[in-house]
Amino acid sequence: MLNPISQKQAIITISDISGVYWKALNGGKVAREKIKYNDGKQGIEQTFVGFLSLEDLTVMKNFDPKEDGVVINWVEQQVANPTPFNVAIQPVKSDLVGSPFDGAKQILYSNCQLADYKYPTWDRESSGLAVFELVLIFNSLPTYQ
Repeated sequence: MLNPISQKQAIITISDISGVYWKALNGGKVAREKIKYNDGKQGIEQTFVGFLSLEDLTVMKNFDPKEDGVVINWVEQQVANPTPFNVAIQPVKSDLVGSPFDGAKQILYSNCQLADYKYPTWDRESSGLAVFELVLIFNSLPTYQ
């Protein structure tokens, strides 16, 4: 029996930063380059696949100036001395404690690197939450383990 989960039923973790709640992860698309070719004789355009392309990951969290010192310190360390890290997405039950599903595997992006980061946008007329963003690159295929 199929039992799909919602987008909010996941815990996102970065291996070097523990206890941080990341609210969203976007990107991570894995795609092959498509090459169009026409030899000019047959009048048929053919499509071939080329190299793999790995789209950046963007992780976001609501910014808490009291609690996010650990994240900012980690970002500063990554800028000064970049070291690879992992990003995991763990499916969880839809309860408040976020218990992992029995036997559920996680999606793991290995050997990531920090590419960009962005402090929240500030707007005195907005009531939206301030969001801190990290843009990460990964250079190997994600695994489901």
